[in-house]
Amino acid sequence: MKEQILDISFVLNAINGKVDSLTKQLNIVLEENIVLKKEIVVLKDRLAVYETPKDSHNSSIPPSKESIKSNAAKSQKLLANSHQAIKSSTAMLPTGRSWRQSISP
Repeated sequence: MKEQILDISFVLNAINGKVDSLTKQLNIVLEENIVLKKEIVVLKDRLAVYETPKDSHNSSIPPSKESIKSNAAKSQKLLANSHQAIKSSTAMLPTGRSWRQSISP
């Protein structure tokens, strides 16, 4: 009978240890979940900046009704694209030569 009591005590201690371990793991996962949810909110906000707003090119809004902000964004995009085109075309020139040197015979 005494052996059974010792065996039950041993089993209960092992189970309690396992429950404590699982409780700690659960708390860690819950904390990580909170952090990840906050990160998702931040990333969604950052992504919203890159989503295409409606303007006269992709909706029925006439150009005269577009907002100033929309027009400014289009101008910035055009400038960025032209700057990129200039960068890529000058990258094709041999080093140390300018446009004038490459055009003149």
